Amino acid sequence: MTGRVAFTDLVDWVEGRCQPQRAATVERAVATDEELARSVAWIRDFLQDAGAMPLQQPPAGLTERLYALFDGAHQGVDPEGWSELTVLHDSRRAAVAGVRSAPALDSAQLAIEGGPGRFVLEISRAGADTVDVQGLFRPSPAVGADDGVDLTFLEHGVLRRAARAGRDGRFEVRAVPCEVDELRVRAGAERARIRLDLTLG
Repeated sequence: MTGRVAFTDLVDWVEGRCQPQRAATVERAVATDEELARSVAWIRDFLQDAGAMPLQQPPAGLTERLYALFDGAHQGVDPEGWSELTVLHDSRRAAVAGVRSAPALDSAQLAIEGGPGRFVLEISRAGADTVDVQGLFRPSPAVGADDGVDLTFLEHGVLRRAARAGRDGRFEVRAVPCEVDELRVRAGAERARIRLDLTLG
């Protein structure tokens, strides 16, 4: 991924949210950069496939219980009963699937789905033991569009970084330790988590 055009820019361009001047810049970059073109092809495939996969709604009453469970994730709330997020795509494993490959990874893309909604994350190397994480969140129908989303990155249950995505769905977290192994998400009354691997090899 080039420094000028981030993965989230590509998603915005594919979905038609870029301003005309920015859209022209992204379009030129995609036309001349094979890696960006492969990413755009993957985004289009993902959006098409994801649109055909309806989200499962939690049982009645579960969201209220989860709301109470999430309160104070940084204080080590027991995650028992939370819904689990699912990785739909991890570019680090794409070589096996034949989508794309990279011998030396400076970045990786993840697509994640669950009760709160769908995410795309771009992980970029920041230092020897840290990464930067940029992301874009799209809420499920059960989550209000204006609710935003709170994200907490934990290492063995200890809060290391936190972020909030607002109405535009974007979020960015700098210098996240590679040892972080869990992401917890709060969006409206929805609570979910996922085991996370931030290493780039």
